[in-house]
Amino acid sequence: MRETRNSQFLEQLPDSSFSSSGPGFFPSQKQSLTAFSRWSLQQQKLSIICEVFLWSKHSTLRLSLPENLFRFALFITSQIVFLLGEVLVTHPEDKDVASATDIIFGFLKLVWRAIVGASLDKDSALDNALLVQKLQTSRDRALFVFSCAIAGSLSIMSLTWNSSSHLSAKEEACRGAALGLLYAFWHLYTKRMILRFPIIQRSPFFTLKLGLKEMIRKSLKLAVFSVPFAEVSILILNTSTFAVKRKNSENSFVVRELDLVVLAALTALLWETAHHLVEALHTRRFRFAPPLGTSAAETNPSEIFLVALEETEKSSLTHYLATLDLCMLSEHNSDKWRLQALFEETGETYSQVISICSKPLNMLTVKLAKGLDGLSEAHEKDILKHQMKAAGQDVVPPAYQILRDYQLCSWCARILSSLTASSKYIDRYGVAQLRGCNGAVVSSLISCLLVIEVYLGRRSSTHPGQMIGVQSIKWTIPSRGPVVDPGKKQGFPFLKKSELYKKAYAMADVLRTSLYQIVTTFRKEMVVSGPGGMAIAERDWLDKGQPLYGTCELHVQILRLLLDFRL
Repeated sequence: MRETRNSQFLEQLPDSSFSSSGPGFFPSQKQSLTAFSRWSLQQQKLSIICEVFLWSKHSTLRLSLPENLFRFALFITSQIVFLLGEVLVTHPEDKDVASATDIIFGFLKLVWRAIVGASLDKDSALDNALLVQKLQTSRDRALFVFSCAIAGSLSIMSLTWNSSSHLSAKEEACRGAALGLLYAFWHLYTKRMILRFPIIQRSPFFTLKLGLKEMIRKSLKLAVFSVPFAEVSILILNTSTFAVKRKNSENSFVVRELDLVVLAALTALLWETAHHLVEALHTRRFRFAPPLGTSAAETNPSEIFLVALEETEKSSLTHYLATLDLCMLSEHNSDKWRLQALFEETGETYSQVISICSKPLNMLTVKLAKGLDGLSEAHEKDILKHQMKAAGQDVVPPAYQILRDYQLCSWCARILSSLTASSKYIDRYGVAQLRGCNGAVVSSLISCLLVIEVYLGRRSSTHPGQMIGVQSIKWTIPSRGPVVDPGKKQGFPFLKKSELYKKAYAMADVLRTSLYQIVTTFRKEMVVSGPGGMAIAERDWLDKGQPLYGTCELHVQILRLLLDFRL
């Protein structure tokens, strides 16, 4: 019965979806296509203004109404082609592409299994699935490059239709393709296809107004850089009559290149607008909740986002949007009825949410700790290791892959701290404390913070039974951590100016803030009076088992530092 309800829910989800292979289309196809059509009409107005400015000086031709309609349709087609290519490569996380070595070795493995007649085991199936995912990513990026070239050709041709530039349609298409290829390579190199979720949700028009200055600057830069690339492409692919045409042209070479800069800047600006539209619509909050007044809202309002969190791939857009919705729900008081539904009497929903949100942090802790000496053999036999094996992640990946989902991990840390803090006032049945969720949350956050600070070059361990202070901090370097720089020794801490250091620093700041939120809320409950003075109620606020990283004594000392606001 539950599987039937889950399948019905997944069918009702937005198409953006909420597919496991990629983001798909927009959170609402009808609404998004309407918005894009409205924005495209605004873009066409800009192109008409540019055409009037250019042709008033350099053209005496007059186009008929069918020709103008054809140019308009050609321009809109170019924008739609670019939009489809943009949607193909847009993902919440960066994905690996298939290299030539991966393709060759994958093909040889398949041929060898076919020759010897070997059946696919579990590891082989995981390798094949990983190779297929890389091939799909490579295919999508190749289609994006191709779509940018086609969109650039159609756009420049529509803007210069029957103009007096004395350039053939082939040459104009070559100039547009050069602009499209330059934009595609720059877009992929700077990883602008990765979704950047805003801290504050605003309307698409308001975010466009905020980013308009940066969009114009990037468009002008791309337009200037595309001029030599376009001319070299024409000289290579065109006939030898190009120089003769240029001499007999009414326009000088400088004027024609200025026209190209203006047209290229306009086209790049419209592409930047389309890119902003895709990112704004993909990152908008989607409420995974039934409408108020329905039977689902009265019986089990948390089932929808639980299904979205459990039955979707971790790197899919559905999972990210569900986690974002849960994060905003736990931090704000806008939907109190949904927040109160998490603390139902049985406590199963709350325990399920805590388990789902703790898993990314625990996985991150284990991946980083595998490169250190602080992970004992007992941890290696933990159930989390078997979960990693099931996911095909038993081998320690490079550091850039480990911190690839830091946005998701930061949301999970904020969810855990906010729900734990809210349980003091909303949890009428005490399910958070009775089920041991509070101790599991604090232990997970402390373990993740400790292992990240090691890679930042900070404290890694203290002597058991002693108070942490300046004299007892032991500065170490991970002995066999992930490779950060090929020129550096393996296991070297993150370089301060590197992107990895920025991500790790931001993640550590989120973890520290989350711990302080819990400590300030439950300060009286954590500190108890004993015969020896003030003590920490570690039985209620730390996990009873062995922590993922560090020791029980170290976690107690970290908790004491948090209570004294000295961490």
